[in-house]
Amino acid sequence: LENIEGIELILTALRTIAAATWRAALRRLEAAREYTRQLGEVLTIVAPHLLSLDSRQGKPTAGEALLVIAAERGLCGGFNRTVLEAAERFIAEQRSRGQTLHLLTLGERARRHFQRRGEPILRAERLPMTALWPFARTQALAQWALDAYEAGQIDGLQVLYNRYRSAVAYEPVTRRLIPPLMAVGPLGEEVWPPAIVETDAAQLHAQVMTEFVTVGLYLAVIESAASEQAA
Repeated sequence: LENIEGIELILTALRTIAAATWRAALRRLEAAREYTRQLGEVLTIVAPHLLSLDSRQGKPTAGEALLVIAAERGLCGGFNRTVLEAAERFIAEQRSRGQTLHLLTLGERARRHFQRRGEPILRAERLPMTALWPFARTQALAQWALDAYEAGQIDGLQVLYNRYRSAVAYEPVTRRLIPPLMAVGPLGEEVWPPAIVETDAAQLHAQVMTEFVTVGLYLAVIESAASEQAA
């Protein structure tokens, strides 16, 4: 009882910080979703003008990368256990199909979890403890993943994290970031107003694709943060 009373002030401070970070995450989450939607529309317009959407067609397979997002610390209920158990199931399922996975982690709890199990980790990043993940670090990680994809070091990137549903609910989900999955309409499809593509379609597609992957990654990180701080 004395120990509980001794850390009461610390837990109260942590809850206050978590509440502020949670509200900030929700604001960024809404903005990131809208920006992702608009980038998806641009890609849908540009994609029919390209001869090929994948510059790596026909190259040898190197295995896909899986980014697991957990928390930097505990004191957040079953948040870490939920996402790490889902990651274990996903990895086991992929390996049962003979698929090769390269593991990436975001958050110290994820790194320590897989390190204890002897899993090789291709890249590990730490998360800030009292603030949201900076967008600049998202850009660096996304560019690294895109460069690895273009170089043939990975065949794609999927991210597994706790999706935010409400202040009291979250669920583990897996999303593909590279190459992105999206519907592409035919070139002759009637749209209004008609889109005019004046620049080089391949160059425009590469630029928007980089933005799309970066913001998609940031969306996953922020959504995970909202779930964690609510927990």
